[in-house]
Amino acid sequence: MDCDLVIIGSGFGGSVVALRAAQAGMRVVVLERGARMDDAAFARLADGRDRLIVPAVGRAAPRADALRGGFLEVRTIPGLTGIVGRGVGGGSHHYTSVTVAARDDVFASGWPADWTAESMHPRYARVAERLRLAPIAAPSPQTRAIETLGGRLGAPTRRLPLALDPAAAPPTLPPGSGWRRDLIGWFRGDGAGARISLDDAYLRPAETLGAQLRPHCTVTRLGRATDGYRVEFIQRIAGRLVSAVLHAPRVVLAAGTLATVRLLLEARDVHRSLPRLSPALGCGFTTNGDFGAILLGPRVPFPDERSPVATAWIDFWEKDRLLLMDLGRLPIARRWLRRWLPAALRLRDWSRRFSLYAYTPAAPVAWIIGGMGAAAARGRLRLDRRGGMAHERQSRDNAFDRCMANRLRDVAQAAGATLLRLPLWLARLHPMTVHPLGGCGLADSPERGVCDPNGRAFGCPGLHVADGSVLPTPCGCPPSMTIAATAERIAEMLTQ
Repeated sequence: MDCDLVIIGSGFGGSVVALRAAQAGMRVVVLERGARMDDAAFARLADGRDRLIVPAVGRAAPRADALRGGFLEVRTIPGLTGIVGRGVGGGSHHYTSVTVAARDDVFASGWPADWTAESMHPRYARVAERLRLAPIAAPSPQTRAIETLGGRLGAPTRRLPLALDPAAAPPTLPPGSGWRRDLIGWFRGDGAGARISLDDAYLRPAETLGAQLRPHCTVTRLGRATDGYRVEFIQRIAGRLVSAVLHAPRVVLAAGTLATVRLLLEARDVHRSLPRLSPALGCGFTTNGDFGAILLGPRVPFPDERSPVATAWIDFWEKDRLLLMDLGRLPIARRWLRRWLPAALRLRDWSRRFSLYAYTPAAPVAWIIGGMGAAAARGRLRLDRRGGMAHERQSRDNAFDRCMANRLRDVAQAAGATLLRLPLWLARLHPMTVHPLGGCGLADSPERGVCDPNGRAFGCPGLHVADGSVLPTPCGCPPSMTIAATAERIAEMLTQ
């Protein structure tokens, strides 16, 4: 055997398992399809030397693209578009830094019997300790803007815990201009401090304990071998693509929901290398209720200064089981918007001259609002006739969709803004998500899920899953902390 444990993926699940397994004395190898994201890597992305966004259509991304650059991956399949992270540390390089636990009632149904809110509390605490979570010390203008809107709507607001180091200097943005720099600046512009990535909190400590981390690796096939598993992958080394194989008695799949489910579907239905995987594989997929909108010309004061991407949300959980979170300014097309949109806004404001809110020229022209919630809608990921992955919606939660649309409309009216959002029929026909979850759900039996309560795949001893795909229900909030806490619990069982 080449090692004791192969971990595929280094996001909020894989990084946690890597550290805990290394602390237990296991020989660990982590395979990550992206690059190591340091300042030099971001500079290459900003000036065009590396691709910023890597498309992945249908099946896996083309090999050259899958192994070169990028810290965002757009996976488009029939019936779904998912925007996910890549690179060492997974989505921790592009997410909002908001790291919150799911509400206790999320665990009330749909989870294995011994997965309760009480059992998750100590695991959440371990994650909070590693990521040093805390709200920003002083509220930013956008924090106050969200609190103002919550007050107008009669809804509570919450200042959110962020994975930021306030004592560290914010990251240096790449020189130059253009949409690439704007987008990277939006993701990295944490004016309250430096973001604490999974690379900092888990992966580098794991490496000091002997774990090996191999970037630019795309796993192509997974199957059984003598006394364990065979992991086939392609690695980019010095510009060349090299095929390689690892053998280990245990494997943890943590490549992200869409990639993990695809690998397992191909192993079961195409390569026939893992034929005993549960028939429930791919079922129970959810977008976590993700829905986005843009507020054009809000009249809530919002000075143009650097601050964390998100700092607060408006809490509609008790009434509607949904949350609306500010995501700052639209990071692209700023010059075009500044040139043409003010005139359109003046025409709009002239038509609304009897409005209670006065026009504020200093207001941002475009403000992003992200919604998510515990939607009951369910989907299924499957392979089509050509072997590509597809998404089909098995149930609809039209009441949740309408409620989300109504709440976004209410926020726009409270802000005195024009609301831009996708029509509900289009969002239902082809949903977009940044939080794909499910498909390998935890369950007490293989008829109800893919993995047992310890994260082991039914019918495949030694094969574990530890990413968002194992969550059997949506979180209704950013799922990063729940994925990490779930991985903490799975790692405890694995290392025993």
